[in-house]
Amino acid sequence: MRLLCAAAVLLTVIAGLSAIAPFGSEASFSESDGAVFEYKTAGSGTAGSPYESTLLSVSSSEEVLTIPSALEGYPLRYITGGGGCLGVKALVIPKTVLRISSEAFSGFADLERVYFTGDRPDMEPAVFPPGTELLHSQPSAGWGESSAVYYTGTAAAGDSVISYAIIEGYATVTGLVHGTDVRIPKTVSGPGGSVAVTELDQESFRYSGVVSVVLPEGIKRIGTRAFYGCETLESAVIPDSLETVCDEAFRECPSLGNVNLGNIRFIGFEAFRMCGSFTSLIIPDTVTVMREGAFRVCPGVRVLVIGSGISEIPASCFDYYAALESLEIKGKITVVGSNAFYVSHGSDNRLVSADLSDAVSIGGSAFVNRIALEEVILGNSLESIGSEAFSGCRGIVSITFPETLKSIGDNAFYDCRSLRDAYFLGNMPTIGEGAFSGDTAIHTDSAHAGSWADYGGNVVIDGKSGTAVPIAVAIAFSAAVLFTLLFMLRRHRN
Repeated sequence: MRLLCAAAVLLTVIAGLSAIAPFGSEASFSESDGAVFEYKTAGSGTAGSPYESTLLSVSSSEEVLTIPSALEGYPLRYITGGGGCLGVKALVIPKTVLRISSEAFSGFADLERVYFTGDRPDMEPAVFPPGTELLHSQPSAGWGESSAVYYTGTAAAGDSVISYAIIEGYATVTGLVHGTDVRIPKTVSGPGGSVAVTELDQESFRYSGVVSVVLPEGIKRIGTRAFYGCETLESAVIPDSLETVCDEAFRECPSLGNVNLGNIRFIGFEAFRMCGSFTSLIIPDTVTVMREGAFRVCPGVRVLVIGSGISEIPASCFDYYAALESLEIKGKITVVGSNAFYVSHGSDNRLVSADLSDAVSIGGSAFVNRIALEEVILGNSLESIGSEAFSGCRGIVSITFPETLKSIGDNAFYDCRSLRDAYFLGNMPTIGEGAFSGDTAIHTDSAHAGSWADYGGNVVIDGKSGTAVPIAVAIAFSAAVLFTLLFMLRRHRN
């Protein structure tokens, strides 16, 4: 089904796209749970140029597809194309959308119902397949007799009251009516009796005064920006049933303490960005997908454990972790994204060791300014090191590169003032400008020395095999050999 959907995307011809919204970037892709969205972004955040995004196409394998309220941090305002996903029976449109172009979702041949969570957007003719039922919440504006109202209600939750909606037979929490300490009920009242609560809606608690939240067993999803900007939120209890934390769900919750992530599988874009009260972060083994910047700018984290389900650390995922002392990687990390562990110049950081023995690539600026970093372990799969990857890591004294290494970017080890010896076990890779300082001795062996003929730095040839010999070991070995020869010569004369 997923292949059919992917093949069907972009069936809509996006004519006059620039007239709908100005674009500030090329098309990008975002993967959520069970869906891939193609979009463009625009705006600078100023009053005259607000942040906004446009959905160009989508592929999905889910029967119920929720369109995100923001993509890459840009509020979704326009939908110009949905593609042609077979199997999607229900569609949820966020309240942020202002306009949907003609035939955007006409290729969703199995679509039966569309739920609108806000006012009626500007919609051109033939947006959906003929016979699709349109439903909206109450109160909302702009709807006529051509649509129906879906069930909504309120329920007591701890010392608070929440609002909810029944969508496709399940309850979605839509907001906080009043109160601060929220205990989401496991079930709420629906038109036919009790209905299970399975998710928190997009932006449901955004900028609210909630202080604590306890989610019930059975809830599976926290929507995009659900707790965005909740500065008073101090604690969140997550059940084992929770599978998905969508983009920016807990972004800018500076008072939120350490969270037990349970059995989560998917963590979205910048989901926990700027959770400044975290002191330890344990990503469970169940997490298999973690998006860019998922835990960025959490400067109080001292202990970080990355579970065995993660194979790639995305860009900017753990940047500005100035307090980080301990890094444990339980699985095989093959890709370390750009700026993954970046800290600003002058930060008092304490990370001493990084085991990257399974890495195939290390992105640009991945460990910039980690001044306490002394040990970097590189394995036999490494192929590339990006520009400025270890720039400013002044504690590294020596480092060994495998024979698989193909490239080192510009300034990769710039300002690594203690780096005296770099051992290469293979031929010379492509080395960018300023990758090493002139004081760094480049060690190779006689089998690979020819590849270094044109290198302008200080090359030292160690041994005759394919294994580099540290210079201190070579000196000690030579001294021992010399001493033995002198001793034997003296005995011979006697």
